[in-house]
Amino acid sequence: MSSPINSSFERKTIAVFASQVGRAWGAEFIAGINEAAAQHNVNLVHFIGGRLSPVLTDDKNKPSYGLYDLAKPGQFDGLLLTADVAYGTSPEDLQRFSDRYGTLPIVTQSVEVNGASMFIADNTEGMRAAVRHLIEEHGYKSIAFLRGIQGQIDAEQRFQAYKDELKAHNLRFDEDLVVDGDYTSESGSTAIRILLEERRVRFQAVVAANDSMAFGALDSLQQRGVRVPDDVAITGCDNIADSAFTTPSLTTVHVHKQLIGELAAERVVKRIENEDEIPLLIQTPTHLVIRQSCGSG
Repeated sequence: MSSPINSSFERKTIAVFASQVGRAWGAEFIAGINEAAAQHNVNLVHFIGGRLSPVLTDDKNKPSYGLYDLAKPGQFDGLLLTADVAYGTSPEDLQRFSDRYGTLPIVTQSVEVNGASMFIADNTEGMRAAVRHLIEEHGYKSIAFLRGIQGQIDAEQRFQAYKDELKAHNLRFDEDLVVDGDYTSESGSTAIRILLEERRVRFQAVVAANDSMAFGALDSLQQRGVRVPDDVAITGCDNIADSAFTTPSLTTVHVHKQLIGELAAERVVKRIENEDEIPLLIQTPTHLVIRQSCGSG
């Protein structure tokens, strides 16, 4: 909780739902939210309650969402959802959840909810730039891909961008070079084991849908004596702070995490104030950050 609820009716209060504390991406996003809240003189109440997983109660029409049940309709003027609260949650459950809040203004980061404003990074251009760099600058033709959570919008866009860039360069898409992940470093490490030990496929580069999976892949390759980038190149996505300090440093796609948080909080305020012509989809730019792990730095 960043600040207590003010008793003044003039000062608005926004509820922020996030899955966990300390996640690198989320920390920067939340910092942006806090900054904007201070600038716009609004209260924030942070609920850190894991995923929005409904639990059946005695009333089948009113499932429980754990800690988030404490955020009662009528107590807040707006609601802001981070991406990770919706990982693995079906569109139907998300809609059922948002319906509890009626017409309350809702803004999300990469969570699709009917009637909510959604901020999302330009995943398509960012990921295509990473794959394009590996192909055009390094001549790689066999590129593995570590997917994010299936159904999550960022993950799906990044995976599609990978396939589109292969096609643009007349390279065959090979399903054996794609492994599902869940954005964790553990799933990145597991993906390398699957590629090398189970599928026994050869690849020149690995593109991960986020930096954490790239870290796991990097560690797993190095433990097996595979040199990065001499033997296999690696790229990630998000450009979290640790990506500049790995060995080798990680080539990745920069996502403006703190800026997205600032803009998202500002958009909640604007929706509370009923400003006209507020778009429901806002895309923020990305760009490729070239470091050592691809062989360029």
